[in-house]
Amino acid sequence: MKEELRKIIQEAVPEIMELKFGCRVEVKSKRYLKPTFSTEIVICGYEEYENQDDYIIKGFDDEEQLIFGGKKSCVIKQILGRPITLVDVLITLEKKGKDILVDNEGTFCKRDEGVHKTDSGLEDGIYPMGYKQDWNLKENLDNQSKETIEFLYNLLNK
Repeated sequence: MKEELRKIIQEAVPEIMELKFGCRVEVKSKRYLKPTFSTEIVICGYEEYENQDDYIIKGFDDEEQLIFGGKKSCVIKQILGRPITLVDVLITLEKKGKDILVDNEGTFCKRDEGVHKTDSGLEDGIYPMGYKQDWNLKENLDNQSKETIEFLYNLLNK
C-alpha cells in the first residue's frame, strides 16, 4: 500500500523525481571498473553537459561513502526520488480536490461548512478526522504509521 501511495504522490508532485539534491538514485558501475558496484545514493550534486551527452553525479551511499562518476563510469539504473514530506501530501490532497487541513500536531482535519454554535460558544467548523492516523511531523512518508499510510491511501483513492 505504501508503494501505491508513493506513486500517487509522485504523479501529483513530479519534482520528487527530479535529479537534484536529496534525490535517491540507484547507480551501477560500468563493467570495466574493478571492483564493480551497484548501490543507492543520495545526490549531493548533479550536472548535465548538453554538448557532450554526459553527466557528473556526486552522492553518498548508506555507508556515507562518496560516489562520484559520470556516464562513462556509472549508469543511473533507477531514479527513486527524494523523501516524500507532509508538504508533498498537502499538495497532492489539493490537486485531488480534497479540502483537508493538518493542525500543528499533525492531525488531519476536515472543514465543515459554516460556523456552529455549541454550549461553550462558537466552533470554527474544523474537525479532526481521527487521531490514529496523525502525521508524525518529524518524519517523512517512509516512517509514518501503518494507520497514516492506510488513511492517506484510502483518502486519495476516493
